[in-house]
Amino acid sequence: MDRWRFVEGYVRSERLAYAFMWDIFLYVIFQPWLIVDNAGNVKGGNEGIVGALRFVPVFGTGGLSSLFG
Repeated sequence: MDRWRFVEGYVRSERLAYAFMWDIFLYVIFQPWLIVDNAGNVKGGNEGIVGALRFVPVFGTGGLSSLFG
C-alpha cells in the first residue's frame, strides 16, 4: 500500500511522470490498431503470433520487430 501511495504522490507532483503515464495509456490503446495496419509486413507463418501478441503492451511492437520483413 505504501508503494501505491508513493506512485500516486509522484505522479501528482511530477509533470514528467504524469505525461509518461498518459503516453503508456495512449500507446496501449493504439498499439493493436498500429500492428494491424502493419500486418502486410509480417514474415510468413508468424501472422498468428503477431495477431495474438498485439494486445500485449509494448512487447507487441518492440518484441516482435524481428517477425516483420
